[in-house]
Amino acid sequence: MDTRDTEFCVACHATVYTDTHEHVAEEEMNDFRRALDALARSEGRLPKYDYTFGGDKTTMFKITGHKGFQMVFANGCTVSVQFGVGNYCEHHGAINKYADAQKAAEWTSTQAEVAAWGPDGRWHSFGNDEVRGYMSPDEVMDFMWDIKLHGVTPGVEA
Repeated sequence: MDTRDTEFCVACHATVYTDTHEHVAEEEMNDFRRALDALARSEGRLPKYDYTFGGDKTTMFKITGHKGFQMVFANGCTVSVQFGVGNYCEHHGAINKYADAQKAAEWTSTQAEVAAWGPDGRWHSFGNDEVRGYMSPDEVMDFMWDIKLHGVTPGVEA
C-alpha cells in the first residue's frame, strides 16, 4: 500500500496524492480505509469507515409508516427519525390529518423525533426517555453522527 499523504480534491471530486495530485485508485483507498479501521479497533475505538465495499446487507435504509425513516449503521446501531402525525414534532397533535399524510406524495416538517437502539436491542437513553422530539435538521444530523461514531448510551431493553 502506498504511504503517501492524500487529500480530497473538491475540483476533481476524488481522493488524490498530496504531492502529485494523481488520483488514488479506489481499491487503494479501500485498503487504506480498512487499515485505518483495523488500527481503530486495536485501540478500542469505533471504526470510521466500517462498511463492506459494494454493499453491506447489514447496513440499510428503511421507510417507516410513511412518516419517517430508519438507518442501520455498520456498528449495528439503528437510528429512527420520525416526523409524521403523532410524533414529537410540529405534527404531534394533527391526528385528524393521519389519512391525508398517508396519501400525500410528500410530507415535510421543520422538526423530528429521534430514537436509537444498539444491535443488542437496548435503546439509547436521553436521561428520562428513549425518544427526543422537536429536533431541528441540524440536531438530527448531529445525533445520527454521534450514534454512528459512538453507539448508543444504553437505557432500557427493546
